[in-house]
Amino acid sequence: MAKYYVTLKRDRLGEHKIHTKECEECPSAIERTFLGEYNSYREAENEAKHIYNKVNACRLCLQEYHK
Repeated sequence: MAKYYVTLKRDRLGEHKIHTKECEECPSAIERTFLGEYNSYREAENEAKHIYNKVNACRLCLQEYHK
């Protein structure tokens, strides 16, 4: 299981990015929300969508899910 986080601030496209704990681009603790530990990115994404309307995977740590 991986630990997932979502950024508090939106990027220039209005999206909140989802990161894994190990990501080099994962923001500091005061700039992110812990989503939980999940077996897959999709589970974390579903949780993030309960908080924010527009979410997207990090282009670095979750490259295969980034849109």
